[in-house]
Amino acid sequence: MEIGTENLVYFIFPIVVIILGIYFLIIHKRKCPSCGRPVRPVWRECSCDSEPSIFFSQEPEGKIEVGTPAEPQPLSYDDAQPLSGESMGTEVMLPSITSARLLIEEQGMSERSYEIRGTAVSIGSGDDNDIVLTDKAVSGHHAKIRMEGKKHFIYDLASTNGTRVNGRKIAKRWIKEGDSIEVGHTRLTFKLSETPEAKPSNLLKM
Repeated sequence: MEIGTENLVYFIFPIVVIILGIYFLIIHKRKCPSCGRPVRPVWRECSCDSEPSIFFSQEPEGKIEVGTPAEPQPLSYDDAQPLSGESMGTEVMLPSITSARLLIEEQGMSERSYEIRGTAVSIGSGDDNDIVLTDKAVSGHHAKIRMEGKKHFIYDLASTNGTRVNGRKIAKRWIKEGDSIEVGHTRLTFKLSETPEAKPSNLLKM
């Protein structure tokens, strides 16, 4: 039995119409004109009239007025108040500074002072020393004072007549305040002095 083309069209067309109808009535979703939520099936009423929407926030009933922010007022040092006490400032404590020097007593010469600067001071009769002595009993490079950490040490540089500290011959010795160093016929007294600590001062008073 053969089905003609015209009969086939009449047979398929109702099926397509039925499928489209099922789609638009059951499967297709429509949007609620009030809240915009999808509603399925199409004949179902949206519940936005009875329940608040969880997707769309409601507009506030009243109007919120926002005030104009006040213009910032310039600050002056006269208006500033200290946090505590009578004045506010930065207290600075300066550390004490230790300086070392040698009081040199050389025969036939007046006493003189030599301030130790740097980490090493050479003593001898040679012109290339830091402390040049005219004492004939002093070797060309007789001794050296070195600063190691915060301490001063004196070294004898294999001198002819040796180096003594407080009357005792040494090769190396830690020297302290008031120690007497003897090279040849010359005496050098080691002195330490500390500048007093600076008192606290308000540097930024307001």
